[in-house]
Order: sequence, then structure tokens, then C-alpha cells
Amino acid sequence: VVTQAVGTEEWLERLRMRNSTPELDAQQDYLLQLQLARTRVTRILLEYGSVSKSDGSKTSYTSFVRVVSVAGASASVKSVIEKVDFNINPGYSKPTATSKEPQNKQLG
Repeated sequence: VVTQAVGTEEWLERLRMRNSTPELDAQQDYLLQLQLARTRVTRILLEYGSVSKSDGSKTSYTSFVRVVSVAGASASVKSVIEKVDFNINPGYSKPTATSKEPQNKQLG
């Protein structure tokens, strides 16, 4: 048996062609609600981490965060990250460093 991905419009057409039942009507309404909800939200995928570089007896660490993708209602990459606070000791109330602009072209 070969399974194909079916688009939303095709599912709706298949549902329209079936005999209506209360359960089927409820599922169709739910599908439409989900479609509407998806148009009203913004989905943001972030990547974050650290890279290290050894230089003799010293090791330097570079932490980063970058936007991988933005989709949906307000899909503007520029306004996703306003600033990033790096805090190596969460016991202190002030962050170790704050950045409002990317410091590394490769990492973000």
C-alpha cells in the first residue's frame, strides 16, 4: 500500500463527499479552527549553543543564538530577537553580558 500526503483542500473535499455524521462534522469544524489558528500565530525556530576554542592552556567560549526560521502572521526576522542576556551565574541579578547586535557573522 502506497500512502500519499494529502493536502488540506483535498481532505475537505473528501469530507464533503462522505455522509455527514455529528462526529464527522465536529472533526471538520476542528480542522477549520486549526487552519484559522495557524494563520494567527508566528512560529519561530531558534538555534543556540556555545563553541569553544583551545589556545594552549586557555580555552575561550563563544555563546550564540540565531533565528533559523520565522513563519506565520508576523514573519519578520529583524524583530524576533531584541537583545540577549548571557548569564554565567544565575545567582546574580545582573547578566554577565548583554548584546543587542550580532557579534559574530558566522554564529549570529
